[in-house]
Amino acid sequence: MRIALCQFTAGQDKQQNLQAVTRWIEDAAAQGAELIVLPEYAMYTPLEPSLEILEQAETLDGEFVTALRKTARDNSIYVVSNVFELSGTDRPFNTSVVITDEGELHGFYRKVHMYDAFNYCESEHLSESDDPQPLIFSLGGFNIGVQICYDLRFPEWARTYVDQGANVLLYSAAWPGGPRKEDHWKTMLRSRAIENTVYVAGVVQGPPLAIGGTMLVDPFGSLDGELTYEDGLIVRDISLDRVGRVRELNPSLANRVM
Repeated sequence: MRIALCQFTAGQDKQQNLQAVTRWIEDAAAQGAELIVLPEYAMYTPLEPSLEILEQAETLDGEFVTALRKTARDNSIYVVSNVFELSGTDRPFNTSVVITDEGELHGFYRKVHMYDAFNYCESEHLSESDDPQPLIFSLGGFNIGVQICYDLRFPEWARTYVDQGANVLLYSAAWPGGPRKEDHWKTMLRSRAIENTVYVAGVVQGPPLAIGGTMLVDPFGSLDGELTYEDGLIVRDISLDRVGRVRELNPSLANRVM
């Protein structure tokens, strides 16, 4: 299966962000990708946590997701994108949607772990998931799990996905800078791949909001593609045979005693 990871630095104009996202989706499809993954805050990126998030949030049948569905259908490609979803309170959900190549909303994942760390408090303006269940969808023979940013710091959550059959983990992020933050990002992406013998995709915005460093890691922990600070695409073929060979060599999941 061919997957595209899009490092895209969004701004405060939702319409401009949508136009940019549309171009990236079209580019990925032109390169033969069956799936494109966009970063966290792709719909709208606030300059700082504020009530502006509530003003920009939409329902999942709103303008932004509806436009994504059309673009996915027109280009015959699956799309995973992050949006601010109205929750019925003054704190929207931080939500990733999965849209099929026929333009259908397959499912959605509301961020479980709020980023209340490193002198930041995401929960002041966003709500944690009201139903913390893994979102896993099937494509090209793979079972693909969807998570968001700070979820990466919780290995037990990744293992929950793997125990339910996931062999690809997607992390859409707007990973901000800070002490050792770039090192943490890279180390944990590789760790989640190695300890679970799965492909891991970390798709992140670039500066100034975030650190950049979108990565695809294979089940053995090898780096299969990386971007630095510039917006762009990583387009790669991933292989079920690779997962099988790694798990034969390193049957750590089968060897678990707890």
